[in-house]
Amino acid sequence: MLIKLNGIKSAEEALERSGLAWSVEPAPLVTGNGLDVSSHKALYRSDTNRVLGVVGQDYEIIQNTTAFAFFDVIAERYGARYEYAGIIRDGRKLFLQAKLGRSFDAMPGDRVDCFVTMVTSHDGSSSLRAFLTPIRLFCQNQLIRAIKAATTNVMLKHTSNVNGRLHDAMNVFHMSTQAFGVFEEKARYLARKVVDKQMVERFLNEIFEETGSTRVKNQRAKVRELFECGRGNKGKTAWDLYNGATEFVDHERTNDPEKALDSAMFGSGALMKEKAFETALKL
Repeated sequence: MLIKLNGIKSAEEALERSGLAWSVEPAPLVTGNGLDVSSHKALYRSDTNRVLGVVGQDYEIIQNTTAFAFFDVIAERYGARYEYAGIIRDGRKLFLQAKLGRSFDAMPGDRVDCFVTMVTSHDGSSSLRAFLTPIRLFCQNQLIRAIKAATTNVMLKHTSNVNGRLHDAMNVFHMSTQAFGVFEEKARYLARKVVDKQMVERFLNEIFEETGSTRVKNQRAKVRELFECGRGNKGKTAWDLYNGATEFVDHERTNDPEKALDSAMFGSGALMKEKAFETALKL
């Protein structure tokens, strides 16, 4: 679930407003016949008692308010604001998205804003990390992974040390602004690149594995349709083609909103967007 926050200045307030300020607590594990499982423990939500995951005994629990507080430095110094919060699978994974004061028009009136996504988990699936997420205003497409992950991901240490938090915050800020500049250059290039029918077919062949199934044929047809008349698209450029693919992943690929969000942000949908971007550049 994605929750709109409307420009909140602190992570703590963002979590309170979105209902994500609950704590995570440990619980001992016991087998069905009463034996203690000393090597692992369960993690559960304090507000609902829902179990989020099973982790090793040495796993350090980082509360939501602690995990995201480091980015408040950027809000204070550079005017960043928390605009969205997301929760996936009852809180096994959650994230905040903050808007930096940078944007550009890929074409006149086609604005892209610079966001940073910070994600943490409570099931042991990932550590705290941050990455650039340009968002296209026309359709709220999350143009995630538009640049290779190695240049846009920052793995963060859980720390309450002021100097450590400042270092992490500045690292994320500089990574994001530099990567956004690279993305702007490439996006403008795509917006100038006119494509023909053969190029569209080559793009679709790269994005979708040809299996002959009706499902794949329908998906290809939907991306082609979104390229031609998706929100903000005119069916002319590689930028339209790329955004047809991102709109498909974000809004059309599945009818389950939570699965769509998880896939588009962190799973196979995110990988498809990355492939779509690289393919559009090479056309």
